[in-house]
Amino acid sequence: MATLEILKRGFLPILLTAGISVAQTEPTDGEVAAVDTAAAPADSVERVWNLPEATEVSGDVSGYWNAGNYRITDVVTVPAEDTLYVAAGCTLYFDGPVERNKLHINALGHLEITGTDSLPVVMMSSLAPWDPNRIWGGVMYVGNYSGGHVIHTEFRHTEIGVQVRQGVTADAPGGLSGDSAYSDADADSADRVPAYILNRPTGPVTIRDCVIDSASFNGIVLVGVDSTVVVEYNLIQNCTSGISVETGSNPNITNNLVLNNVSSGIICSNNSSPFISDVTVIGSQTAGVICSNNSSPTIVNSVIAKCGMGLSVTGSSPIIRNCTIADNDFSGIIAYENAAPSVSTSNMRDNGLSGVDNRSSAEIMADRIWWGHIVTGDGPAPVLDAARR
Repeated sequence: MATLEILKRGFLPILLTAGISVAQTEPTDGEVAAVDTAAAPADSVERVWNLPEATEVSGDVSGYWNAGNYRITDVVTVPAEDTLYVAAGCTLYFDGPVERNKLHINALGHLEITGTDSLPVVMMSSLAPWDPNRIWGGVMYVGNYSGGHVIHTEFRHTEIGVQVRQGVTADAPGGLSGDSAYSDADADSADRVPAYILNRPTGPVTIRDCVIDSASFNGIVLVGVDSTVVVEYNLIQNCTSGISVETGSNPNITNNLVLNNVSSGIICSNNSSPFISDVTVIGSQTAGVICSNNSSPTIVNSVIAKCGMGLSVTGSSPIIRNCTIADNDFSGIIAYENAAPSVSTSNMRDNGLSGVDNRSSAEIMADRIWWGHIVTGDGPAPVLDAARR
């Protein structure tokens, strides 16, 4: 990915000064047959969508999908104890918009989606790219037997790119022996399922080197997962929100680009405590990072810039170290309702209202901070905490 290579080579200032405009991914060769709309008025051009010939798939699946085109006509499920391998060079077309939230790959078992840098897996709607109903459901890992990898995969116009959710009850298939979840109980009797099965989170799951573009909701959603869920080296752009971490989750989120999302870059809520490192969040209209409902993420070596607010913290205690929080429209950090963020050894400069705006009754720890140039009068203040200082 060209943008990731820019970061690796140390040209982050280019991103901060250029305003970040990343083009949406367009369909690849052979997907669209149309007259060049730039050459004639729109009302005189007939756009034609030719869906390539594809293998139709629905229902329970397992085994190996070789490179080629696949048309998902209904929910696809990888059953618990089964495995599906999706090879590099696969393009998956999802029908819609019938119950669009169900048009996804539902992994109760093991799902391996393994594209390569030169031959990614592509997932998109079977409808024309300009059709407003083209949204489809995405990929969901859920349940106590679920796990796998999503690598070098492009998600176009999905509702949610990838979800990883803890199972509420064990998704054990019938006929298990040994440590069966239903060893001496009726299969419908959830109260007889051993606690170690019920409490086991979904995973491990790794989401790496993917592009998630224009998701109508979130690029990635993580609910009730542990540190075996890893999200790294992805580009998540033009979604409503980038990454949502919920309900006691503590995944590892590293080296991601989260760009130009309508609402927020990363959301941490409901007792979540992810480890977030080397992440760049730019261009989120509401806030780069939102922390709420007793969340406590650790955010290190990251850039949050050119957003509405840098971080919006409500009733939570994020730890922020070695970060740059700069050029946001309002405050770098704004704290509400007993929020107690701790920020240290960071660059908190050139935010429109203030570096830190404390509207909480708790103290905010700010140690070894570069606030930018000293300001006076009505200009931006380093700290707003009842008085300007």
